[in-house]
Amino acid sequence: MVQVMIVGSSVMTLPLKEDPSLLTIVGHLANYKPNKLIFQWDRHDIQEAFRHYLRRSKYKEDKTMFHIGFPLADHLNHDQVFGFAWQGTEDGHFGFTHFVQALKNQDLPGLSPGILKEIQAFGHLVDQVLDQDTLRDLLVYENTSHMVEKANWYRQQVVHLMGLDPKEAECAWQYRNLNMTSHVLNMVERQDRLLIFCHLDHVKTLAYMLGQSDVIQVVSPLDYL
Repeated sequence: MVQVMIVGSSVMTLPLKEDPSLLTIVGHLANYKPNKLIFQWDRHDIQEAFRHYLRRSKYKEDKTMFHIGFPLADHLNHDQVFGFAWQGTEDGHFGFTHFVQALKNQDLPGLSPGILKEIQAFGHLVDQVLDQDTLRDLLVYENTSHMVEKANWYRQQVVHLMGLDPKEAECAWQYRNLNMTSHVLNMVERQDRLLIFCHLDHVKTLAYMLGQSDVIQVVSPLDYL
């Protein structure tokens, strides 16, 4: 049986300031004993980024998932990491990160006051957790079933915000998820223990798609974080 753990967060693709909980996160995820670490990043660039980390040299991108995944890969003596499906131009323009930025800039035409208030509360909550607590606190909070479900609702509000056709946007989004799932399935070998780092709004669909296989068991990150 292949096991897959998906760790999602709204800050996975954002820069990360120094965080005291990083070593704790790495230690806890190491207990899962993954043999492949997979990142939501370009498949070619991710290996270059990992080589920069091993040489202790600065890479052009500074992402939260690198700060978690690369020390974990090093700790587990992995000589390579894997990437799947970078954020392409055809559907990346209504991503959650763009939405949070629009929220901070108050660039939110067309949203009702009630929806606006709830979305702003979530955006400010993320900032507060990172300012007052730790990244581990945020990962535990965001990977609850409630927040995984909420992330999809927030993404739908992005579609509304950007004035996109809901059906076309949903098709583009699900095509992207299918593409990402296909990349993961192509990497799978018997008895693998995969650990995937991705944006929060992909977690629900990826877990569902991968879980349809008779040989894959999806494991909750909350059992380890």
